[in-house]
Order: sequence, then C-alpha cells, then structure tokens
Amino acid sequence: MQEKVLVHSLFLVFLSSVLLFSQELQEGTALYPSACLSVSLEQEMQMMQAFTKAKFLLSEHENGREVSSARWQECAEELRKAIQVQPDSAELMNCLVEIRQASGTEDKLPEDFRSALEKSPGSALLTVLNAEFLHQAGKIDDCVQLLEQYLSQNHPWPLPVVVAYFTVLNGEGKYSEADKFLAKALDDDQLNEDLNLHLCLAEELWKRCQATSYPDSATRLKARVLMHLEAVKDLDKKKGQTQETALEYSQILKDSTLFYRYTNLLVNLEEWSELQGLLDNPRLDRDIRQSFHWQMLSWLVLQQLGKTEQLHAILEDSAKYLPEQEDEVVEFFVSICEKENLLHLAIAGQMQLYLRHPENIAIRIDLAKFYLLDKKPRHGLAILQGVANNLPPTGVNILSFLHAQNRQYGQACQDMARLESLLKGHPEGRKALDVDFYLRYAIYAEEAGQIDLAFDKLKWAYQQFPDSIELCNSYGYILADHNRELTFACTLIEKAVAAQPDNVAYLDSLAWVYYRQQRYQEALQVIQKILPVYQENDHDGTLGEHIGAIFHACGYAQLARNFWQEALPRSEGTVREHILKFLDETNATLPTEK
Repeated sequence: MQEKVLVHSLFLVFLSSVLLFSQELQEGTALYPSACLSVSLEQEMQMMQAFTKAKFLLSEHENGREVSSARWQECAEELRKAIQVQPDSAELMNCLVEIRQASGTEDKLPEDFRSALEKSPGSALLTVLNAEFLHQAGKIDDCVQLLEQYLSQNHPWPLPVVVAYFTVLNGEGKYSEADKFLAKALDDDQLNEDLNLHLCLAEELWKRCQATSYPDSATRLKARVLMHLEAVKDLDKKKGQTQETALEYSQILKDSTLFYRYTNLLVNLEEWSELQGLLDNPRLDRDIRQSFHWQMLSWLVLQQLGKTEQLHAILEDSAKYLPEQEDEVVEFFVSICEKENLLHLAIAGQMQLYLRHPENIAIRIDLAKFYLLDKKPRHGLAILQGVANNLPPTGVNILSFLHAQNRQYGQACQDMARLESLLKGHPEGRKALDVDFYLRYAIYAEEAGQIDLAFDKLKWAYQQFPDSIELCNSYGYILADHNRELTFACTLIEKAVAAQPDNVAYLDSLAWVYYRQQRYQEALQVIQKILPVYQENDHDGTLGEHIGAIFHACGYAQLARNFWQEALPRSEGTVREHILKFLDETNATLPTEK
C-alpha cells in the first residue's frame, strides 16, 4: 500500500491560508493591508483575558464538566468585544466559533461575522473564516456567494481568499469553474510568484487524482501537479538567491510546514529520488531532521527505492529508540516492518503500543496477528486473554487461526461458529462467508473429530457455491478420506481436475478417491503424473502417505515403505499417525529420529 502521509483536508487548507495571512499581516507583507486599530496595553490585556477564559471553558467542556449557558454567553460577549478591538485576529475569531459550537449557539455566528466585518470591512481573514464556517455547516452556496462577492469588490486578490475559493470549487467537483478562476488569478504577477499559492494548488489538484468524477486522465493531472511543484522549487530558489549563487530549496529546507507539505506531495507522486535528495540535504534544518516526519519518510524512501539491506539495518537500530517515539512513529515503524517481513521488529513495535494502551482491543488484535504470523500461537492467545468475549469479527477470526495453529481445533470450531453468527448479522459481513470460510470451518471440524459438522458445512457451501473448483476438490477429498459417498466424491474431484488438469493437489485427490474405490491401477496412473514434482509439493507428508498407500496396494511394498519413511520427518498430526500405522502394519524399520 502506498503510504499517503499527512494529506490536508479542506479545513487544513483554509487554516494554513489564514495562518499564512496572519503572518504576512504581522510582517507587513500582506496583499491586503490590515484594518487593525492601534491597541492599547489595557485593551491587549482584556483580549488576552477573554481568550484565556474561553480556552478554559472549552477545556472544562471537553473534560465532561458542565458549563452553564450564562457562562457561555458571558464568554462569547467578551470575545465579541475583543474582536471589535482587533477584528483581524484569527485566534480570537476561531475561539468564538469554538465557543458557539460547544454551547450550541452556532445560529449566532452569522451575526458575529457581520459585526466583525462592519468593524473591518473588506477583511480577507474574516471572509475566509466565515467561508470556512459556512462550508463546515454544509451551506456551500452561501460559502461560494460570500467568496465571489469579496473577489468582485476587492483588488488585488489576497492569497487566502484565492485559495479558499479555488478549494471550495475543487472540493465540490466544479473543476471547469475552478480552472477558469485559477487562470485568471495567475495572471496577477504577485500571485503567480507566490510560492504558497502554487503549493496549495498542487495539493488541491492532487485531490482530483483521487476523485472518480474527474474527467481528465491521471497522467495529465499529475503533470499539472508537477508543474506547480516546479514553480514552488523555482520560486524557492529565487528567494535563496545571492549575488554569487542560487540555492535550491532555500525556504523548504528551513520551514517545517513547507517541508512537510512539499514532501507529502512527493510521496503521493512517488518522486522517491527527489525526496531522498531532500532528506539527505546537508542544509536541512536540524529540527526537521530530528522530527518523526523525517524519520518516517526515510524508512519509506529506502523501502520504495529497494535499498533493503540499508533499510533493515536502520530499522534494527531504530527499534532501540521506540520507547521514546510518538505513537504515530511506532505505528509507521510497525507497518514498514510488516511489509518487510521483519516480524520480530513488528512485534517489538506493536508491543510498545500494547504496553502504552493495554485497553485498546485493536492494538491487541494486531499484536496477536503478528504472533500468528511468527508461529507463536500461545503468545497470541495470551494477548487476547481477557478480551476474547469482546472481540469484533476481525479479532474472532485471528483467534480461530491461533487456536488452530495451537492444535486446539475444538476451540477453533467454536470461534468459527461465533464468527459466522457475527458476520450473518451484517450485510457487508456476509460477503466474508465465502468458500474459504466454510472450507476452513470444515477442516477445523474434521481435525476436532466433529465429522458430521464438517460435512454439514461442506454441503452448505456446495449449495451456495457449486461452481467453485477449489470447493469441489476439497469436498470430494474429505468425503474420500472418510470413505463416504465415493461416487459423488469422484464426480466432484473429476470436475476439479477437468478444470485444472495439471494441479498437483487435485490429481492427488483423484488418485486418493480411486484408491478408496479400490481402483488401484487407475490410481497408479494418476500418481505417475505427480512423481516428477512430488517432493517440491509435499509440504506436510500427505502426498508421500498417499503415494505409499497406492504403491503398496499395487504390490510395490518396499517402494511404498521408502515413500512413507521419506515423508515421515515433515509430517505431523493425523498424517503422521497414518504413516506410522502403515509402517507398523508392514513391519518396516522406523527411521531414527532426533
């Protein structure tokens, strides 16, 4: 799975634009001049007090403590007064929006915005915040109308409003309108040379790649994204230009926000070589290099470039520092290790998450899954102990595999019955009740000695999936193995062989049903087709058991014993019991075993 890290939502694009504009106001570089009044020390203290009080009430609310409507109203009024003093404050306005939402008085927000805009008419920042609120409230037409009205009345266009309008049109699938507006906006030299605008446009255009309704080809769309990224690089290079030289990635290497957004796009576009160059650049800011984002990208790049040895060495070393890392880093570490089949490291990382969050069932399930893959079923069962009765379907499924791997087939059958019941209760879950599910259920039941249950499940599955070749083979084979309905079993297996005449497993089933029907010479003819590829396909000794039995029935006793003795070391369970019984009955000398 291609990793898509830190993809921005519409809200984050709005917010980044607002914060950028706030910074420009402070630096005196905003496209639209600030309408702020001069603020006295007393007024500044009142604003800080209103902001602090609001944050305290929100914290109380988030922690489940009751806040009276009077306190909410008093806090809102204090924020409104503070906004009258400094209407272009994103922090104050965002805080008021949060207060209104927490207190259930969102209906008063339009009046709040109108009041602020009267104090600071033409404020780009307030317009964007108002548009964001309308968009989140689902009032898309009002949001578009607000932004269009602002753009028609104000020139030059400020960056946040341009980004907000393009983002809304793009998000609503109005691609033609969005592109026409974009072309007009980029005619403005000041906007066209804004690095942040091109970065926002690249992010928004990338979203179209994931929209099934977008009519353009993915190749052409990616080319447009790359074009804007090239513009970002060129503009960044200009900003870093001195009399002697022009340095690439001047701001990107220093500004963490720019770095994260730019590298996220490189990940989406799979530009791994450029990404590695950025990560290894000696001019990269120290704080960025020490961030978890840089660490995660480093692992991802090495994996995608196929530098396996280097990646594995770094992952082994990184495992020592997992206790100090954030959950997000540990989760990404685990996902990389899983893809690289480094189960011991995946287990180490998942164990860290489990120790931090022992109450989290999803974390337990994933850890149990890794123990299953590492063939340590007892460890996996121990992790799920205590929560087994509260597991969702995915957890019950893992539990059934663990019980089966631990040869607790009776428990595995109980798990399958519970899983079947859970899945039947959900329309989507029923899709998982497929051929593989019922075959596994039947095999567990057979191993548990619940033969009738096994055949009930096979019969039910065959009624639902009569055209499944795999089911025909397995159903027929299990019937033959238990000397039941041999004619029907033979019909099922012959159907499977007709569909895949070179399938070794199906040929083995056919030979075995012939053997059960005492058609020994026909069984021998089938076995001869298997012999050239026998050893590479006999993973558990079953083929060796069957070949030996057929040779013995045809009078080749010594040859039969050779096959049984050769298959014995790799056999286990009932197969091993059958081979030992055959050897004992033919008076064979058992091989010395360690």
